[in-house]
Amino acid sequence: MKLNAAARPSWNEGWAHIGSEDMLAAKALIELSGDLASDAVVWLGYQQFPVYASEAWDAERIGTRRGDPIFLYEEWIADVDAAGRGWCSSADRLFHIVAALLDPERTLNLRATLGYGVGSLETDVWRILTEWGTGGNNRDRAGRLSVVHR
Repeated sequence: MKLNAAARPSWNEGWAHIGSEDMLAAKALIELSGDLASDAVVWLGYQQFPVYASEAWDAERIGTRRGDPIFLYEEWIADVDAAGRGWCSSADRLFHIVAALLDPERTLNLRATLGYGVGSLETDVWRILTEWGTGGNNRDRAGRLSVVHR
């Protein structure tokens, strides 16, 4: 469920506590495209935990409390897959790369995505993927192949 601006954290707040290399690479890729970033931001929310009237096993649930920020990426991917978007072909291919990073069960057609390129984003996409694929986290730890050795 997409959330309105009042019910969701900011982009930076939503990602501040995330340490997963896969998630951080996806974030870096999303941020390359204004189309993806403006679409993904509405899928940031807060974890919700139930609040009960007492600690008894049969206590009445009286509400919820807000937890840490969370990116509802599974819902975002499903919504894009179901409804599509009017993105340009580069943004659409970039989405498929991001979705494959976020969902380990998702397959990626290399020829249809990276083989045809992602336009002006190509150099940055390869930099981010190289950082991720060689052990970096796209935040504060460089990957093994982040620097070209001469």
